[in-house]
Amino acid sequence: MQRRPLLALVASLLLLGGYAAAASVIIKPEVGRMYRAYFIDHRVDGWHTSAYEVPESEGIDFTRQGRPLWIRSMIGLSVPDANGTWTDARLANGAAIRYRVPFEGQVCVQLQAAPSPDNVGGVSYLQMGTESQAFRTPTAGMSSHAFQFQLTQPSEVVRIYPGVTERKSARDRRLIGLLLRRLVVTPGVC
Repeated sequence: MQRRPLLALVASLLLLGGYAAAASVIIKPEVGRMYRAYFIDHRVDGWHTSAYEVPESEGIDFTRQGRPLWIRSMIGLSVPDANGTWTDARLANGAAIRYRVPFEGQVCVQLQAAPSPDNVGGVSYLQMGTESQAFRTPTAGMSSHAFQFQLTQPSEVVRIYPGVTERKSARDRRLIGLLLRRLVVTPGVC
């Protein structure tokens, strides 16, 4: 008779342990960084985006769906449309483009971007490594910017921080800042 209560206690403890393990997986799942950014934190659009082949010298065309093969990930960007891709502050503080191979030494970054209406004339920032450079988008249209970096440590990430973000429209929930059309990063001098 002593065995039944002991058996019931062991079975109950095993069941409670199973519930605790299941709860811990549900509360804090062990998943990859990009999976977490897309499905859990909602910071990334296009977790499994298509990749296309293009030379690095042509850069990223933000009017195209997907990303070049030599790009590892892009965070903080909405879906592309005919004019480019908006940065979206709902997804991340700024846009981050991660290359597969890091850059170091002299690096030239060329960016074509247009501001949101509230960001016209505002100061935005482009960062690579520990260096950050400010730029203005003086008109409502597309403008080109060139940035020269001297990287003392390798960096594979270009970050773009819009000065101001705003809601695109009443029906569109994105918090837009800059409309990106093209980004070209090359070793050397601009």
